[in-house]
Amino acid sequence: AVVITTPIIQTEIAHYATQRINEQFNIRTAIGQVAIQLDGTVLLKKVHVLADHHNALAYIDRLYTDILDFKQLTDGKLLFGSTEIQDVDFFIHKYKGDSLTNLDKFIAVFDDGTPGSGKFFMKIDHLELTNGRFSITDDNTGNNPVNFTEMNGSMNNFVVQGPNINADVTNLSLKDKRGIYVKDLVTSFAMTRTSMDLTPFAIETDESYVKGNIAMRYKEGDLKYFTERVHLDVDFNKSKIATNDLKHFYNEFGSNNTLFLTAKAKGTLNDFQLKNTHLADLFGAEISGNFGLKNLFVQTNPFRIDAELSRMNISREQAVALLPNVLGNALPIQLEKLGRVHLAGTVSYQDFYVNTDIQATTDLGTATADVELWQVNNKLNASYKGDFSLDNFDIGALIEKENIGT
Repeated sequence: AVVITTPIIQTEIAHYATQRINEQFNIRTAIGQVAIQLDGTVLLKKVHVLADHHNALAYIDRLYTDILDFKQLTDGKLLFGSTEIQDVDFFIHKYKGDSLTNLDKFIAVFDDGTPGSGKFFMKIDHLELTNGRFSITDDNTGNNPVNFTEMNGSMNNFVVQGPNINADVTNLSLKDKRGIYVKDLVTSFAMTRTSMDLTPFAIETDESYVKGNIAMRYKEGDLKYFTERVHLDVDFNKSKIATNDLKHFYNEFGSNNTLFLTAKAKGTLNDFQLKNTHLADLFGAEISGNFGLKNLFVQTNPFRIDAELSRMNISREQAVALLPNVLGNALPIQLEKLGRVHLAGTVSYQDFYVNTDIQATTDLGTATADVELWQVNNKLNASYKGDFSLDNFDIGALIEKENIGT
Protein backbone atom coordinates (compact mmCIF):
# COMPACT_ATOMS: atom_id res chain seq x y z
CA ALA A 1 0.00 0.00 0.00
CA VAL A 2 2.87 2.37 0.83
CA VAL A 3 4.55 1.58 -2.49
CA ILE A 4 1.61 2.68 -4.65
CA THR A 5 1.46 6.06 -2.88
CA THR A 6 4.88 7.08 -4.21
CA PRO A 7 4.88 9.66 -7.06
CA ILE A 8 6.73 7.41 -9.56
CA ILE A 9 4.29 4.54 -9.13
CA GLN A 10 1.30 6.87 -9.26
CA THR A 11 2.54 8.39 -12.52
CA GLU A 12 2.87 4.91 -14.03
CA ILE A 13 -0.64 4.05 -12.84
CA ALA A 14 -1.94 7.23 -14.54
CA HIS A 15 -0.29 6.18 -17.82
CA TYR A 16 -1.67 2.64 -17.45
CA ALA A 17 -5.21 3.89 -16.73
CA THR A 18 -5.11 6.25 -19.70
CA GLN A 19 -3.92 3.49 -22.02
CA ARG A 20 -6.54 0.99 -20.87
CA ILE A 21 -9.42 3.49 -21.25
CA ASN A 22 -8.26 4.63 -24.70
CA GLU A 23 -7.83 1.05 -25.93
CA GLN A 24 -11.12 -0.13 -24.44
CA PHE A 25 -13.24 2.66 -25.93
CA ASN A 26 -11.13 3.88 -28.88
CA ILE A 27 -11.04 7.45 -27.57
CA ARG A 28 -8.35 9.95 -26.58
CA THR A 29 -8.04 10.74 -22.89
CA ALA A 30 -5.20 11.89 -20.68
CA ILE A 31 -4.86 11.54 -16.91
CA GLY A 32 -2.14 13.76 -15.47
CA GLN A 33 -1.73 11.98 -12.14
CA VAL A 34 -3.30 9.28 -10.01
CA ALA A 35 -2.97 9.89 -6.27
CA ILE A 36 -3.86 6.82 -4.19
CA GLN A 37 -4.36 7.43 -0.49
CA LEU A 38 -3.88 4.88 2.28
CA ASP A 39 -7.60 5.00 3.11
CA GLY A 40 -8.45 3.71 -0.37
CA THR A 41 -9.42 7.10 -1.83
CA VAL A 42 -8.26 7.67 -5.40
CA LEU A 43 -7.68 11.15 -6.80
CA LEU A 44 -7.41 11.60 -10.56
CA LYS A 45 -5.80 14.93 -11.45
CA LYS A 46 -6.02 16.85 -14.72
CA VAL A 47 -8.28 14.52 -16.69
CA HIS A 48 -8.63 15.52 -20.35
CA VAL A 49 -11.14 14.10 -22.84
CA LEU A 50 -10.01 15.18 -26.30
CA ALA A 51 -12.18 15.85 -29.35
CA ASP A 52 -11.26 15.11 -32.96
CA HIS A 53 -9.29 18.37 -33.33
CA HIS A 54 -7.18 17.37 -30.31
CA ASN A 55 -8.80 20.10 -28.23
CA ALA A 56 -10.63 19.39 -25.00
CA LEU A 57 -14.23 18.22 -25.07
CA ALA A 58 -14.07 17.95 -21.28
CA TYR A 59 -11.57 18.69 -18.56
CA ILE A 60 -11.72 17.68 -14.89
CA ASP A 61 -9.09 19.14 -12.61
CA ARG A 62 -9.80 16.71 -9.76
CA LEU A 63 -11.90 13.55 -9.57
CA TYR A 64 -12.26 11.69 -6.25
CA THR A 65 -13.44 8.07 -6.08
CA ASP A 66 -12.45 4.94 -4.13
CA ILE A 67 -10.06 2.07 -4.82
CA LEU A 68 -12.73 -0.45 -5.87
CA ASP A 69 -14.19 1.94 -8.41
CA PHE A 70 -10.71 2.70 -9.72
CA LYS A 71 -9.98 -1.00 -10.39
CA GLN A 72 -13.14 -1.23 -12.49
CA LEU A 73 -12.02 1.92 -14.31
CA THR A 74 -8.70 0.35 -15.35
CA ASP A 75 -10.60 -2.79 -16.40
CA GLY A 76 -12.67 -0.66 -18.78
CA LYS A 77 -15.77 -0.72 -16.58
CA LEU A 78 -16.82 2.83 -15.78
CA LEU A 79 -18.91 2.00 -12.70
CA PHE A 80 -18.53 4.44 -9.83
CA GLY A 81 -20.08 4.74 -6.38
CA SER A 82 -19.88 8.11 -4.67
CA THR A 83 -17.75 10.47 -6.75
CA GLU A 84 -16.72 14.12 -6.55
CA ILE A 85 -15.45 16.25 -9.43
CA GLN A 86 -13.96 19.73 -9.08
CA ASP A 87 -13.16 22.49 -11.59
CA VAL A 88 -14.87 20.92 -14.59
CA ASP A 89 -15.09 22.30 -18.15
CA PHE A 90 -17.38 20.83 -20.80
CA PHE A 91 -17.24 22.32 -24.31
CA ILE A 92 -19.66 21.53 -27.14
CA HIS A 93 -18.03 23.12 -30.18
CA LYS A 94 -18.52 23.08 -33.94
CA TYR A 95 -15.35 23.78 -35.89
CA LYS A 96 -15.19 25.82 -39.08
CA GLY A 97 -16.44 23.78 -42.02
CA ASP A 98 -17.80 20.92 -39.88
CA SER A 99 -21.44 19.83 -40.01
CA LEU A 100 -21.36 18.12 -36.58
CA THR A 101 -20.16 19.27 -33.18
CA ASN A 102 -17.29 17.65 -31.29
CA LEU A 103 -19.91 16.01 -29.01
CA ASP A 104 -21.81 14.56 -31.98
CA LYS A 105 -18.58 12.99 -33.24
CA PHE A 106 -17.58 11.78 -29.77
CA ILE A 107 -20.97 10.13 -29.25
CA ALA A 108 -20.73 8.46 -32.67
CA VAL A 109 -17.66 6.58 -31.40
CA PHE A 110 -19.79 4.97 -28.69
CA ASP A 111 -22.98 4.43 -30.68
CA ASP A 112 -23.09 0.91 -32.11
CA GLY A 113 -26.41 1.50 -33.86
CA THR A 114 -28.51 -0.39 -31.32
CA PRO A 115 -31.58 1.69 -30.39
CA GLY A 116 -31.41 3.00 -26.85
CA SER A 117 -27.95 1.65 -26.06
CA GLY A 118 -24.39 1.59 -27.30
CA LYS A 119 -21.03 0.00 -26.59
CA PHE A 120 -20.07 2.65 -24.02
CA PHE A 121 -21.54 2.49 -20.51
CA MET A 122 -20.78 4.60 -17.46
CA LYS A 123 -22.73 4.79 -14.21
CA ILE A 124 -22.15 6.99 -11.16
CA ASP A 125 -24.37 6.27 -8.17
CA HIS A 126 -23.85 9.71 -6.64
CA LEU A 127 -21.98 12.69 -8.10
CA GLU A 128 -20.96 15.96 -6.46
CA LEU A 129 -19.98 18.82 -8.79
CA THR A 130 -17.95 21.85 -7.72
CA ASN A 131 -17.19 24.83 -9.97
CA GLY A 132 -18.36 23.52 -13.33
CA ARG A 133 -18.49 25.36 -16.64
CA PHE A 134 -20.50 24.39 -19.74
CA SER A 135 -20.62 26.11 -23.11
CA ILE A 136 -21.91 25.60 -26.67
CA THR A 137 -20.07 27.48 -29.45
CA ASP A 138 -19.91 27.47 -33.25
CA ASP A 139 -17.04 28.78 -35.41
CA ASN A 140 -19.30 28.91 -38.48
CA THR A 141 -21.90 31.27 -37.05
CA GLY A 142 -20.18 32.80 -34.03
CA ASN A 143 -23.11 31.61 -31.92
CA ASN A 144 -22.62 31.03 -28.20
CA PRO A 145 -26.20 30.20 -27.09
CA VAL A 146 -25.18 28.49 -23.83
CA ASN A 147 -22.46 29.53 -21.42
CA PHE A 148 -22.97 28.39 -17.82
CA THR A 149 -20.46 29.08 -15.06
CA GLU A 150 -20.33 28.61 -11.28
CA MET A 151 -22.06 25.24 -11.57
CA ASN A 152 -22.35 23.46 -8.22
CA GLY A 153 -24.63 20.63 -7.19
CA SER A 154 -25.28 16.93 -6.89
CA MET A 155 -27.08 14.16 -8.76
CA ASN A 156 -27.92 10.51 -8.38
CA ASN A 157 -27.97 7.64 -10.90
CA PHE A 158 -25.89 9.44 -13.52
CA VAL A 159 -25.79 7.05 -16.49
CA VAL A 160 -24.19 7.42 -19.93
CA GLN A 161 -25.13 4.59 -22.26
CA GLY A 162 -23.97 5.03 -25.81
CA PRO A 163 -25.38 8.41 -26.92
CA ASN A 164 -27.92 8.59 -24.06
CA ILE A 165 -27.56 10.42 -20.75
CA ASN A 166 -29.82 10.13 -17.68
CA ALA A 167 -29.55 11.67 -14.23
CA ASP A 168 -31.65 12.61 -11.21
CA VAL A 169 -30.50 16.15 -10.37
CA THR A 170 -31.12 16.72 -6.66
CA ASN A 171 -29.73 20.26 -6.64
CA LEU A 172 -27.82 22.44 -9.09
CA SER A 173 -26.91 26.11 -9.09
CA LEU A 174 -25.38 28.03 -12.00
CA LYS A 175 -24.90 31.43 -13.61
CA ASP A 176 -26.03 32.05 -17.18
CA LYS A 177 -23.99 34.26 -19.54
CA ARG A 178 -26.82 36.81 -19.56
CA GLY A 179 -26.30 37.38 -15.84
CA ILE A 180 -29.22 35.44 -14.36
CA TYR A 181 -28.29 33.24 -11.39
CA VAL A 182 -30.18 29.98 -10.87
CA LYS A 183 -29.82 29.12 -7.22
CA ASP A 184 -31.50 25.72 -7.47
CA LEU A 185 -32.55 23.32 -10.22
CA VAL A 186 -34.18 19.96 -9.45
CA THR A 187 -35.17 17.55 -12.20
CA SER A 188 -35.11 14.08 -13.68
CA PHE A 189 -32.99 14.57 -16.80
CA ALA A 190 -32.86 12.44 -19.95
CA MET A 191 -30.97 13.25 -23.17
CA THR A 192 -30.46 11.50 -26.51
CA ARG A 193 -29.01 12.69 -29.81
CA THR A 194 -32.37 14.25 -30.73
CA SER A 195 -34.21 14.87 -27.45
CA MET A 196 -33.89 16.32 -24.00
CA ASP A 197 -36.47 15.95 -21.21
CA LEU A 198 -36.75 17.49 -17.74
CA THR A 199 -39.72 15.71 -16.19
CA PRO A 200 -40.56 17.16 -13.81
CA PHE A 201 -38.43 20.21 -13.13
CA ALA A 202 -38.29 23.10 -10.65
CA ILE A 203 -36.06 26.16 -11.14
CA GLU A 204 -35.54 28.81 -8.48
CA THR A 205 -33.83 32.20 -8.63
CA ASP A 206 -33.86 34.94 -6.01
CA GLU A 207 -37.20 36.19 -7.37
CA SER A 208 -38.70 33.40 -9.50
CA TYR A 209 -39.92 29.85 -9.01
CA VAL A 210 -40.83 27.90 -12.15
CA LYS A 211 -42.04 24.31 -12.14
CA GLY A 212 -43.54 21.87 -14.61
CA ASN A 213 -42.30 19.58 -17.38
CA ILE A 214 -40.09 20.25 -20.41
CA ALA A 215 -39.71 18.09 -23.52
CA MET A 216 -37.27 19.24 -26.24
CA ARG A 217 -36.91 17.75 -29.70
CA TYR A 218 -34.32 18.64 -32.32
CA LYS A 219 -32.33 17.25 -35.21
CA GLU A 220 -28.85 15.93 -34.51
CA GLY A 221 -26.45 18.86 -34.32
CA ASP A 222 -29.14 21.55 -33.87
CA LEU A 223 -28.67 22.23 -30.15
CA LYS A 224 -26.35 25.09 -31.05
CA TYR A 225 -29.37 26.79 -32.69
CA PHE A 226 -31.33 26.50 -29.47
CA THR A 227 -33.62 29.53 -29.80
CA GLU A 228 -34.65 28.74 -33.38
CA ARG A 229 -34.46 24.97 -34.01
CA VAL A 230 -35.12 23.26 -30.69
CA HIS A 231 -38.84 22.51 -30.39
CA LEU A 232 -40.21 22.72 -26.88
CA ASP A 233 -43.30 21.32 -25.22
CA VAL A 234 -43.54 22.89 -21.77
CA ASP A 235 -46.11 22.74 -18.98
CA PHE A 236 -45.91 25.63 -16.50
CA ASN A 237 -47.63 24.70 -13.24
CA LYS A 238 -48.53 27.65 -11.01
CA SER A 239 -45.18 29.31 -11.59
CA LYS A 240 -43.90 32.68 -10.38
CA ILE A 241 -41.68 34.61 -12.81
CA ALA A 242 -39.99 37.92 -12.00
CA THR A 243 -39.78 40.44 -14.85
CA ASN A 244 -36.32 41.33 -13.48
CA ASP A 245 -35.28 37.81 -14.54
CA LEU A 246 -37.01 38.12 -17.92
CA LYS A 247 -35.06 41.32 -18.60
CA HIS A 248 -31.91 39.21 -18.88
CA PHE A 249 -33.46 37.66 -22.02
CA TYR A 250 -35.52 40.60 -23.34
CA ASN A 251 -34.67 44.02 -21.94
CA GLU A 252 -38.02 45.54 -22.92
CA PHE A 253 -39.77 43.94 -19.94
CA GLY A 254 -40.50 46.33 -17.09
CA SER A 255 -38.81 46.10 -13.69
CA ASN A 256 -39.99 44.88 -10.30
CA ASN A 257 -43.10 43.01 -11.38
CA THR A 258 -43.95 39.35 -10.81
CA LEU A 259 -46.02 37.16 -13.12
CA PHE A 260 -48.05 34.24 -11.83
CA LEU A 261 -48.43 31.78 -14.70
CA THR A 262 -50.11 28.53 -15.62
CA ALA A 263 -49.82 27.60 -19.30
CA LYS A 264 -48.78 25.09 -21.94
CA ALA A 265 -46.07 26.31 -24.33
CA LYS A 266 -45.16 24.79 -27.70
CA GLY A 267 -42.72 25.79 -30.42
CA THR A 268 -39.22 27.24 -30.48
CA LEU A 269 -38.12 30.00 -28.13
CA ASN A 270 -38.30 32.45 -31.01
CA ASP A 271 -41.71 31.30 -32.27
CA PHE A 272 -43.94 29.70 -29.65
CA GLN A 273 -47.57 29.35 -28.64
CA LEU A 274 -48.98 29.68 -25.13
CA LYS A 275 -52.18 27.67 -24.73
CA ASN A 276 -54.69 27.63 -21.86
CA THR A 277 -52.84 30.54 -20.32
CA HIS A 278 -53.80 32.05 -16.98
CA LEU A 279 -51.66 35.07 -16.08
CA ALA A 280 -51.80 37.55 -13.23
CA ASP A 281 -49.29 40.03 -11.83
CA LEU A 282 -48.47 41.93 -8.65
CA PHE A 283 -50.50 44.96 -9.72
CA GLY A 284 -53.80 43.16 -10.25
CA ALA A 285 -53.83 42.51 -14.01
CA GLU A 286 -55.56 39.27 -15.07
CA ILE A 287 -55.37 37.62 -18.49
CA SER A 288 -56.68 34.29 -19.81
CA GLY A 289 -56.41 32.98 -23.36
CA ASN A 290 -54.04 31.73 -26.05
CA PHE A 291 -50.99 33.61 -27.34
CA GLY A 292 -48.45 33.41 -30.12
CA LEU A 293 -45.09 35.19 -29.74
CA LYS A 294 -42.43 35.62 -32.42
CA ASN A 295 -38.95 37.16 -32.45
CA LEU A 296 -38.83 37.60 -28.71
CA PHE A 297 -35.26 36.35 -28.29
CA VAL A 298 -33.65 36.74 -31.73
CA GLN A 299 -34.78 40.14 -32.93
CA THR A 300 -33.70 40.06 -36.58
CA ASN A 301 -37.39 40.66 -37.39
CA PRO A 302 -39.92 42.79 -35.44
CA PHE A 303 -41.45 41.33 -32.31
CA ARG A 304 -44.99 40.03 -32.91
CA ILE A 305 -47.76 38.88 -30.59
CA ASP A 306 -51.14 37.37 -31.48
CA ALA A 307 -53.66 36.99 -28.67
CA GLU A 308 -57.00 35.20 -28.39
CA LEU A 309 -58.37 36.65 -25.17
CA SER A 310 -61.12 34.84 -23.34
CA ARG A 311 -60.78 37.32 -20.47
CA MET A 312 -58.61 40.32 -19.69
CA ASN A 313 -59.11 42.61 -16.72
CA ILE A 314 -56.61 45.45 -16.82
CA SER A 315 -56.07 49.20 -16.59
CA ARG A 316 -53.64 51.24 -18.68
CA GLU A 317 -51.32 51.59 -15.69
CA GLN A 318 -51.36 47.84 -15.16
CA ALA A 319 -50.80 47.23 -18.89
CA VAL A 320 -47.74 49.50 -18.91
CA ALA A 321 -46.31 47.57 -15.93
CA LEU A 322 -47.09 44.18 -17.49
CA LEU A 323 -46.26 44.57 -21.18
CA PRO A 324 -42.79 44.95 -22.71
CA ASN A 325 -41.86 48.65 -22.96
CA VAL A 326 -42.16 48.62 -26.74
CA LEU A 327 -45.89 47.96 -26.24
CA GLY A 328 -46.65 49.60 -22.89
CA ASN A 329 -45.08 52.95 -23.81
CA ALA A 330 -47.14 53.03 -27.01
CA LEU A 331 -50.46 53.06 -25.13
CA PRO A 332 -51.99 56.58 -25.26
CA ILE A 333 -52.26 58.30 -21.88
CA GLN A 334 -55.95 58.96 -22.58
CA LEU A 335 -56.66 55.25 -22.03
CA GLU A 336 -56.29 55.85 -18.29
CA LYS A 337 -59.76 57.42 -18.41
CA LEU A 338 -61.22 54.01 -19.29
CA GLY A 339 -60.38 52.78 -15.80
CA ARG A 340 -60.30 49.02 -15.42
CA VAL A 341 -61.14 47.39 -18.74
CA HIS A 342 -62.85 43.99 -19.02
CA LEU A 343 -62.04 42.74 -22.50
CA ALA A 344 -62.42 39.68 -24.76
CA GLY A 345 -61.53 39.07 -28.40
CA THR A 346 -58.44 38.98 -30.62
CA VAL A 347 -55.47 41.34 -30.77
CA SER A 348 -52.37 41.24 -33.00
CA TYR A 349 -49.37 43.56 -32.72
CA GLN A 350 -46.23 44.01 -34.81
CA ASP A 351 -43.98 47.03 -35.30
CA PHE A 352 -46.55 49.56 -33.95
CA TYR A 353 -49.35 48.08 -36.04
CA VAL A 354 -52.40 46.72 -34.20
CA ASN A 355 -55.26 44.63 -35.57
CA THR A 356 -58.04 44.04 -33.08
CA ASP A 357 -61.54 42.61 -32.87
CA ILE A 358 -62.70 43.04 -29.28
CA GLN A 359 -65.59 43.66 -26.94
CA ALA A 360 -64.82 45.78 -23.88
CA THR A 361 -66.57 47.07 -20.80
CA THR A 362 -64.97 50.16 -19.22
CA ASP A 363 -65.69 52.88 -16.66
CA LEU A 364 -66.91 55.05 -19.55
CA GLY A 365 -69.23 52.48 -21.12
CA THR A 366 -69.23 49.49 -23.44
CA ALA A 367 -67.45 49.29 -26.81
CA THR A 368 -67.00 46.85 -29.69
CA ALA A 369 -64.13 47.44 -32.11
CA ASP A 370 -63.01 45.73 -35.32
CA VAL A 371 -60.11 48.04 -36.13
CA GLU A 372 -56.64 48.29 -37.65
CA LEU A 373 -54.28 50.92 -36.24
CA TRP A 374 -50.97 52.19 -37.64
CA GLN A 375 -48.13 54.05 -35.90
CA VAL A 376 -49.71 53.69 -32.49
CA ASN A 377 -46.48 55.03 -30.96
CA ASN A 378 -46.93 58.38 -32.73
CA LYS A 379 -50.15 60.13 -31.77
CA LEU A 380 -49.66 62.91 -34.37
CA ASN A 381 -49.39 60.49 -37.29
CA ALA A 382 -51.39 57.55 -35.98
CA SER A 383 -54.25 56.35 -38.17
CA TYR A 384 -56.94 53.70 -38.08
CA LYS A 385 -59.48 51.93 -40.24
CA GLY A 386 -62.43 49.89 -39.07
CA ASP A 387 -65.71 49.89 -37.18
CA PHE A 388 -66.57 50.97 -33.65
CA SER A 389 -69.82 50.30 -31.85
CA LEU A 390 -70.49 52.18 -28.60
CA ASP A 391 -73.19 51.60 -26.00
CA ASN A 392 -73.76 54.29 -23.38
CA PHE A 393 -70.14 55.33 -23.82
CA ASP A 394 -68.92 58.77 -22.62
CA ILE A 395 -66.76 59.84 -25.58
CA GLY A 396 -66.42 63.37 -24.22
CA ALA A 397 -64.66 62.14 -21.09
CA LEU A 398 -62.26 60.07 -23.18
CA ILE A 399 -61.22 62.89 -25.55
CA GLU A 400 -61.64 65.64 -22.93
CA LYS A 401 -64.50 67.38 -24.74
CA GLU A 402 -67.22 67.97 -22.15
CA ASN A 403 -69.73 69.15 -24.77
CA ILE A 404 -69.76 65.67 -26.28
CA GLY A 405 -71.80 63.17 -24.31
CA THR A 406 -72.67 59.51 -24.58
